[in-house]
Amino acid sequence: MMTTDQLINSAIALATSAAAVFAWLTARAAKTQGKAALEQIDLLRPRPVIVLEGQWNLEAKTDVPDAFLVHNVGSSPAFDIEITEIEGPEVRPHGYRERLVTDPISVVAEKSEVRAAHHRLLPGNQIDNRAVAAFMNSAGTSFGATNEDPDSLRPSLEFQVSYAALDGRRFVTRCRVRFWLGLKANAEIVPAASWLGENPT
Repeated sequence: MMTTDQLINSAIALATSAAAVFAWLTARAAKTQGKAALEQIDLLRPRPVIVLEGQWNLEAKTDVPDAFLVHNVGSSPAFDIEITEIEGPEVRPHGYRERLVTDPISVVAEKSEVRAAHHRLLPGNQIDNRAVAAFMNSAGTSFGATNEDPDSLRPSLEFQVSYAALDGRRFVTRCRVRFWLGLKANAEIVPAASWLGENPT
């Protein structure tokens, strides 16, 4: 069985080979077909695509998943994966907001997944035990629900996931934890637009 270092080195070697092929294709396209060919080649350029998976039954007391699954469904490794802090709704009557913090992940090989590590932050405390499940249940309770306004049953919390490709390009995907507060209350992670994300640089 390969060690983590061997897996990372193999992923880097494969990505380096893919980058070399891409560079050769780019040079050939520039000589033969011009700008249109370069645009087509860019669509084939190896890149990671990070997808977050998470769904919680807010009524279940046991067997509730307690982490985000971080999938790389792309064609090259993803590096330096960061999930921004998620701030919950105000907890009444205490007047504070809980926060869910996710540890950075150094690498996720292509076509693989890792389970993220989280910390639930409260004023003066850091609570690690079942951090995500506790945070989701607290958020669902704090949002509350009213039957008069259907939109109030689907509140959400915004956050982002960002990651880098081997060639230094960085991608950012805006995400939501979306809640359903009616019967069978639940929460799930969804992208704000697309899991392909944006390349702001």
